[in-house]
Amino acid sequence: MDYKKDKQLFEELFTSDWGVVGIIVGMLGLFGSVLWGFPPAVALTSALVLFTSFDIVGYNSVALVVDRMSLVRYRVIQTCFQWTLFLTLTLITEWNQWATVGYVLLWWMGVCDVLFYILVGKLRDMLIYEDMPWLWWTPIGIINRFLGRQTSGNTVFIISLWTVIIWYGMLAIVERFNIQTIMWLFN
Repeated sequence: MDYKKDKQLFEELFTSDWGVVGIIVGMLGLFGSVLWGFPPAVALTSALVLFTSFDIVGYNSVALVVDRMSLVRYRVIQTCFQWTLFLTLTLITEWNQWATVGYVLLWWMGVCDVLFYILVGKLRDMLIYEDMPWLWWTPIGIINRFLGRQTSGNTVFIISLWTVIIWYGMLAIVERFNIQTIMWLFN
């Protein structure tokens, strides 16, 4: 075994992007939410960072593999991790709907995709993409596909930014005024 090479690769894993560090930060945020009662916004942010960081490490582990089936297997594992994290967030926040629904909504609006590019240090690259066809599943991707338009990186960034501002703003209001939920509107 080449321990020097392994050590070098391990160091590179920590310094090439923020994936592994993000996993650690996300885990600490979730543990802190359990142990010290951090606010739901911290648990939500930690879950988003943890999921995105898992995606960075996982995707980079299979992206260069010639076998396409490896990417498909990773996507299955990623989805299982995502929903396990959703359930964990639900338990940690005691079903704080603003945090748990926010986790799914912010992911669906492309926030984790933007965060992915931020954590790998390629936000500028994302902003100049003329088309991001892999975001076909987001609301803007669905609308653009229906209209026959491309989903640009700049558009995804702007929509994600506004979603974060609005959702965290609403979460802050709910927490500030101790409003339990507004989900009664939907019952």
